[in-house]
Amino acid sequence: MLGEPADADLDHLLTRLGEPNDARYRVILMDEADDFVLAEAASSCSTLRRFRDLSAEGGCYFILAGFWKLYQTVSLDYHSPLRNFGELIELGALEESACQALITQPMEALNLRYEADALVQQIISGTGQRANLIALTCGAILRHLDITDRQIHAGAVSRALDDENLRNTLAGWGKLVPEDEQGCRLDRIVVYATVAQDEFSRADITRVLEENHCPYQPEQLRESLQRLALAFVIERERDRYRYRVPLFRAMILEEEPASSLAQEIAAFRRQITR
Repeated sequence: MLGEPADADLDHLLTRLGEPNDARYRVILMDEADDFVLAEAASSCSTLRRFRDLSAEGGCYFILAGFWKLYQTVSLDYHSPLRNFGELIELGALEESACQALITQPMEALNLRYEADALVQQIISGTGQRANLIALTCGAILRHLDITDRQIHAGAVSRALDDENLRNTLAGWGKLVPEDEQGCRLDRIVVYATVAQDEFSRADITRVLEENHCPYQPEQLRESLQRLALAFVIERERDRYRYRVPLFRAMILEEEPASSLAQEIAAFRRQITR
C-alpha cells in the first residue's frame, strides 16, 4: 500500500499514512490486537494516540480485532485513547442460512450429500452456529467417512461431534486471560456452578460465592460474565444467562462439574487469603 520495505520504522510508516493520497482513504486491519494493546499500555499508548489522530483527519480507518484486553481498553478504561475512537462490534453466531451453506456446499463440491436434513440441523444446533466449530465438525466428518461413501450418515456426524480436535478447541475456555489467574479461576467457578442449569442469573453466582465464603469484588464477577460472553461460552438475555454451544455444555457435564467447583472454590479462597 505504501511501497515501503517490511522492516520500515513504525514512526516512518505512520508519517507516510498521514500524507495526502489519491485514494479516498486507507483501511488498516490489525488482527490479534491484545498483545499490541498491552504493550501500548506500558508506553503511554503513543501509537494508539497517533492512530486516533490519523483517523480524526479522515485519511485512515483502523480495524482492530482482538479479545479481552482490547475489550477492556475500549469499554472499561475511561482514559484509553481507544475509548470513543470508533464502534465496538462483538462477533456472534452465524446466521442459520450461512451455517447451512458452510455445512453443505463444500460437501456438495466433493459429491457428498447428507442422508437427512436433520443431520445438518444437528450440526448447527450442537455447535451453537459458531463458524470455527462447524468447520472443524465438517473436517472430522470427512475423516470418518470411507473413501467410497457418497452419503454422509448419522454415525459419521455423531462421531464428528465427539471428535478430539473439536473437544480440544472447546477446552481452551478455562484460561481466557492467562495473565490473570484469579480471573480465570472465577470464570471456571461460574461455569462449574451453572452448567447444569438451563439458564442462570448473576444472583445465582453471587449466592454460590457467598455460601462458600469466597470474597470477591462485584466488578470481578461482572467482568467474568462479560469475558465468558465474549468467548461465546454464554449469552445474556436481559437478566438471565444461558450457554451458547450445547457441545460445550455436554462436555463440561461429563467432567463432574460439582467436584471441579469444590476444587476451584478452595483454590480461590486460598488465593484471596495469601
